[in-house]
Amino acid sequence: MMNQRHALASLAAGLLALAMSPAAFANVAATGTISGSPIATGANTGDYNYTIDLTNTGSQSIDFLWFAWTPGQDYLFSTPVSASAPSGWATNILPAGGGSGASIQFDSSTMSIASGNSLDFSFITADAPSLVYSQSSHWFPGTPVGTSFVYNAAPFTTPSDMIVVTPTPEPASMGLLAIGAAALFMVTRRTRRPQIM
Repeated sequence: MMNQRHALASLAAGLLALAMSPAAFANVAATGTISGSPIATGANTGDYNYTIDLTNTGSQSIDFLWFAWTPGQDYLFSTPVSASAPSGWATNILPAGGGSGASIQFDSSTMSIASGNSLDFSFITADAPSLVYSQSSHWFPGTPVGTSFVYNAAPFTTPSDMIVVTPTPEPASMGLLAIGAAALFMVTRRTRRPQIM
């Protein structure tokens, strides 16, 4: 009886140690922002150039970004003209059609994004910021266009993480925010002055 208890206690302690090991907590996690600007000259005049800044916030490397996609759903309004990635990464544009939008795959063959690091990816499309930054995809209402997946290896493998790539605040928006904060500070300061009697 005592040996069984000892064996069970040892087994439980071993399982707990395994569960608490660093490998058990290894994960893929990321944050992403997107910014865009109109193209004023050249072959793509009138289109928009977008840059995605992807930061690895997890403990495992990221080798694959599938932008504007979740399994079975593509969120970009129309098919991008082109996509580009850093050295060691390949791009694949999945076109819109058949009642679904477009998406872009960015795949690393030699240069993973290590934990704590960032990389920039870009694409050109006719879609205006109101479509690319939308919190509700034209094709799948209620889902933000920036909804995407990152993977430690190939798509449909684990570990993975679903993220929403969000627009970078424009300088004008940040300026308005600063002015509003300053005005709020002045009003608060004025109402807190002690009354002299």
